[in-house]
Amino acid sequence: MASSDCEDHAGQEGETFLYFAYGSNLLTERIHLRNPSAVFCCVARLQVSAVVPDTRRAG
Repeated sequence: MASSDCEDHAGQEGETFLYFAYGSNLLTERIHLRNPSAVFCCVARLQVSAVVPDTRRAG
């Protein structure tokens, strides 16, 4: 795991967790509706690769 500012929050008092959001969940106002104490940590990129079977091929 790469070093980031997120690691600075690990030793804080109480329970903490990292939240990965996309789309409208990135809006600060929306995040604070359910998590008023949420603090921006960093921007991340998730690389996803998937193998999709070719369903057109008759077997």
